[in-house]
Amino acid sequence: MGYDVFISHSKDNEIADAIYDYLLKSGIQCFLDIRSLKPGELFPSRINEARESCSVVVLLLSSESDNSIAVNSELNDLYKKKKIIPLRIQDFEPKNLMIFIGAIQWLDAYTSPFDQHLPALLEAVGHYLDVKPHTEQKLIAPEDIVSYLKKYVKELTLNYPSFIPQEERLTIGEHALRTLRLFEKYRSYNKFTFPDNLISRDKFTIVLALHDVGMAIVSSRSEIHLKYDETQKKIKWLISQTNFKNEYYFNAQEERISLALVSNEPIWRYLNNRFDEITCAEQILNMALRAGIEPDSESLSYFYRLVMIYYMCDAGSYSKTVGGDRDYDFIKFDTNNKEIKFAGTAIKKVIDLESVVEKIVKGSIPFTKAYWKPIKQQYLSSWVNQNIDKLKMGKVLEGKYYKYRLNSELKRYEVQPLSGTKLPALKDPN
Repeated sequence: MGYDVFISHSKDNEIADAIYDYLLKSGIQCFLDIRSLKPGELFPSRINEARESCSVVVLLLSSESDNSIAVNSELNDLYKKKKIIPLRIQDFEPKNLMIFIGAIQWLDAYTSPFDQHLPALLEAVGHYLDVKPHTEQKLIAPEDIVSYLKKYVKELTLNYPSFIPQEERLTIGEHALRTLRLFEKYRSYNKFTFPDNLISRDKFTIVLALHDVGMAIVSSRSEIHLKYDETQKKIKWLISQTNFKNEYYFNAQEERISLALVSNEPIWRYLNNRFDEITCAEQILNMALRAGIEPDSESLSYFYRLVMIYYMCDAGSYSKTVGGDRDYDFIKFDTNNKEIKFAGTAIKKVIDLESVVEKIVKGSIPFTKAYWKPIKQQYLSSWVNQNIDKLKMGKVLEGKYYKYRLNSELKRYEVQPLSGTKLPALKDPN
């Protein structure tokens, strides 16, 4: 995981907590040992990773930190590599740390109340991150967002036609506009809460607007997979630009979430019977892991909701209901309540998928390769066990995604994907 700020302290937990919360709410990803480490983790390696990835070190300067072997060791490793902001939280003159911070301008924050010094710290951190962090999120109309992004049109290709939107004579920007308009309707009904530790609403809106920019390099259906890497490259480029960062600053976590969201489209494949709910949940989990989200955490539930909102707005934008050319039997629009719902057979499929995700969050399906593969095989072969007598009679039976038959020569049951799917054949261990 990457961080913007590393908070170095010794026993000043209450003040460190206040700094962590304040910077995080301002969109800055911080590492603080007492908040970022989890029970059972190997903390030396995590701390080292955080120190290496950060851009700024906030040093809580107190008599305790001045005498701390750990803090002195950290500063010895970092003072020539990172920007150090010494925050003096006690009225004293340091001795041991002077060798590292003697030539650096300090920020005094030892007068009460401590909270009054937080804006000055935020300004200092923002200066070194080359951004202007802001605590208030902006809600901007979809048309204004697309117009703003067209400032970068040469690189982001929002005016370019792409392979799929071209069927409707849409540019990538016009498709983005439709998608954003649906997001406005979706969020006004559901009032989804965007957790501070994942991604803010306005940053998610930007990602949604840019989700198909990679389609500009796609010339045929066989090349659609190329759009994922291209989209990630363009988004990563954009959020690194200084002018853009001053308008929409993506912290390290928001960048990871953004790139993970556009790296795959598992919901689309699942609802189009490309694979089962176990495989779909596995792919969503792989996306979450790329974003630094732990499997058995509530953050995975929120990430799943982001993936689902992304899919609903993207897929729904092609519907005839909003001017597209497609009839969907699995998406229902309620124009009065401004709600988008799943309909028909998709309802049960989504319930099945959410059940698997919930089990992962609760830890009842641990995500390890040694455990996950047998669970998946057991899940896929359970249908065989329920129909064992018919299979012994030589019948070929079809399930939701797989067909099953008895290979009399090898004396074993075989599980194969139905035609039109891209599932690998799995051998039934029974």
